[in-house]
Amino acid sequence: MAKSRKIGIIVYSGTGNTYLVAEKLKEKLDNMGNATSLERLVVTGGYNPNTQSGPVRFENTPDLSGFDAVVFAGPVQAFSLSPVMSSYLSRVTGLKGKTTALLTTEAFPYSWLGGAQAIAKMKKLCLGKGAHVTGFGIVNWMRKDRLQRMATTVEKLAAAIG
Repeated sequence: MAKSRKIGIIVYSGTGNTYLVAEKLKEKLDNMGNATSLERLVVTGGYNPNTQSGPVRFENTPDLSGFDAVVFAGPVQAFSLSPVMSSYLSRVTGLKGKTTALLTTEAFPYSWLGGAQAIAKMKKLCLGKGAHVTGFGIVNWMRKDRLQRMATTVEKLAAAIG
């Protein structure tokens, strides 16, 4: 049996879709015997996610030092990574040598419409901070097989991180 790990899932979700997938991942990781914490990024003061304008300030900035591994989850906005998650990853500390996985959700049915770009940006930001990226997943919300893809993505990420 694998050793229990402390895993943080740091999520920004504008519509609730990304948060739903993160909750399912937390449940899977907990069922594997891990101690998983789901931390939602909350933006405060002036940022408008609809127009992607205004400064990105956080009500909270989760401390990663207590986690053995971390998953970053954020949506696609305007065919790229959400400015909120991008801003958080640009500022975050404590990733050097940390096992990391990445999750993004997008409305469009094909990953080349923003999901792949969002993952590439997340990966670049994490690798630049010394993280060890072990996996990623994209859930396309408009696909008819969304629920199956969500389940497959959760399994894939759990195997990569847990």
